[in-house]
Amino acid sequence: MAALTGNDKYGTKAKTQIGETLKHYLKEYLEILEDNRTKTQGSDEWIFTLKLWGRDKELNLRKFDELWEKKRRGKSE
Repeated sequence: MAALTGNDKYGTKAKTQIGETLKHYLKEYLEILEDNRTKTQGSDEWIFTLKLWGRDKELNLRKFDELWEKKRRGKSE
């Protein structure tokens, strides 16, 4: 997250928004983020694992897109 907010002029607000976005989309919606923090309330530091399909970047991107579309279509039905 530091790389995402390093040049951010909004500081902590942006970090909070990025964290909430990661939590919502990757953890709750796609179910590919595992939160490894021991204390989640009030923690500025995120420790997480992404549950991907393999080591190949192209495979992961393709599977991510497939999962995203599957979830998106499921919501509209």
